[in-house]
Amino acid sequence: MAAWIDRILETVMRLPGLRRYLFELDRSRARLARAEASLANVRARGEQKLAAAGARVTALEARLDRERARRHARQALRRQRDDDRRLRERFLLETLERRAASRPPRPAGADETRDAHDALLERSASYRDACAQPAEAGAGTASATVAGLIWWIPTDRRKPGHLADRILTSGWLPLRELQATRALAVGDTMLDIGANVGTTAIPRVLLGDARRVFAAEPDPANYACLVRNVLDNGLAGRVMPDRVAISDADGETAFLAGDQIGVGRLLASEAAGRPGTIAVACRTLDHWVEAMGIDLARVAFIKSDTQGWEARVLAGAAGVLSHRHIVWEVEFDPKLLGRAGDDPLAFCDLVGRHFSHFIDLRAPGGARHVRPSDGLAGALSYITVEGARRYTDLLLLNIRHGRAG
Repeated sequence: MAAWIDRILETVMRLPGLRRYLFELDRSRARLARAEASLANVRARGEQKLAAAGARVTALEARLDRERARRHARQALRRQRDDDRRLRERFLLETLERRAASRPPRPAGADETRDAHDALLERSASYRDACAQPAEAGAGTASATVAGLIWWIPTDRRKPGHLADRILTSGWLPLRELQATRALAVGDTMLDIGANVGTTAIPRVLLGDARRVFAAEPDPANYACLVRNVLDNGLAGRVMPDRVAISDADGETAFLAGDQIGVGRLLASEAAGRPGTIAVACRTLDHWVEAMGIDLARVAFIKSDTQGWEARVLAGAAGVLSHRHIVWEVEFDPKLLGRAGDDPLAFCDLVGRHFSHFIDLRAPGGARHVRPSDGLAGALSYITVEGARRYTDLLLLNIRHGRAG
């Protein structure tokens, strides 16, 4: 039987094409085996990549959770900081109201205050004239009672959001600015350059931040209201107004009042005679301090808000700047500095020559760090003429030892 089967198979194998068919069948099986092995490798690599991608997704989700947690923490901290700021400002306002209400008719130290008032009458012709004719301040003005104090405001183009409108309709006072600088502003005497109607000088005195404030204001309408605010609130001899512009030279200069309070500014010499300007008396800070009989050893704080004239103020203040205990608050506005004919970078260099450190009061994120003034230009690079942030306020100070970052 077996021999018979072998003969049958031998006969079959001799059939035409069968051997070729079996060969191709074996090769196909081999290719299929290789394909299956390749597919297994691909599947394994895919599973590895999928696992790696899953791990990355898990890591990204964990990172996202951490970022969310940090963001929520920052938001909570910001809310807490804002709530704290509003609470402190509210306390400041209530303190101002209480002290305005409790002013005695003859305050302690009245003889000294009266002597200071009399001395200012002798030294300042503008103050003497304003005190002699106080009713003139009422012409074309409006008034409001804010924090228990009477505030006279000149007539201007009062649109919602403008300074006069905020004072008259919303009872605005610069509480945030006052609060932000109080730690370094407290002292015997303060100089307020560009005092406007007294919204800084008057609260500083009543809050006890300064025993006396010398206030320079060149705009005639603002100055008339400033004097009346001082007199009507019983602060003669404590707030000392003088109608003068502080600059880098003595004489006269052109002043553009603008159509609303808070925007008036001095003009560069080439703009003299421009329509709408008036001539105002100007003095260097050194000469004004001397003329007013101000003891610089008792000056703790100087605020300069001069709408771009800050470089000129510093240029005329060599003697004042030599008293390195005095802290300054100045505005940095590249656009207004340029209008005044000054280079913002040159202003930063000027600050660096006279002050060792600065604090950016409007720094991004509210980070008010004490920083070396040699890095001022770089730190203020976020402020651009056409950008969203166009100005800031700086505290300038000198630290005798060490460097803060």
